[in-house]
Amino acid sequence: MEKNEKHRYDNLKEKKNKRQNDYLEKEENKSQQINIQQEKIRNFRKTQNGPQSLKEQKKELKKLYKIIGIIVILIILLDQLSKILIINNGEISLISNTLELRVDNANSGMYDETSRAVNIMTNIVILCIIFGIIKNHNQFVTKKTKILLSFAFGGGISNVIDKIFRGGVIEFINIGNLPALNIADICIAIGWISFIAIFASFSSKELAKNKENKKDRKNK
Repeated sequence: MEKNEKHRYDNLKEKKNKRQNDYLEKEENKSQQINIQQEKIRNFRKTQNGPQSLKEQKKELKKLYKIIGIIVILIILLDQLSKILIINNGEISLISNTLELRVDNANSGMYDETSRAVNIMTNIVILCIIFGIIKNHNQFVTKKTKILLSFAFGGGISNVIDKIFRGGVIEFINIGNLPALNIADICIAIGWISFIAIFASFSSKELAKNKENKKDRKNK
């Protein structure tokens, strides 16, 4: 009886040790996978940013924000000066009945006081969102993305200036039967279309990576 009890005890102990070993092996494999993923992320960041020190990264960011600031200021100046020019000189026909520069009152969007205030606040919120994206740092919001978004940011600020000081946005570029627009609108379109294209490309790449990872896990 004693031998049987001892044998039974030994078997239970052996099973317990085996379970512990299996658990430890699983945990070790998990930690190894996490380390591999972290290493991949570090390598990806190195390929994107290069082996830069913190000082170098700060310098790069300062340069980038200077470029963005210059783009934003140039867009605002170009848009506002073009509007002043058209208001003072009236209609300019570049291509008869196809491309004309004149203030289109029907599309200039004049508002009553309440609607104007709501519209301005909405635009300011959107501008804050764009500013937040530009200030963000991750693998999706690259230098290229920030520069392209600065077009939408500059155009948005210029149109808000119109709404505050002129009561509505001045639209003066008339192309055939299309709705009238201005330089700020063109910059906003460039910024948002580029941002959506970059986001779609990034999302498709991430989905492809996730599918590959799932296949690798199944094979393991």
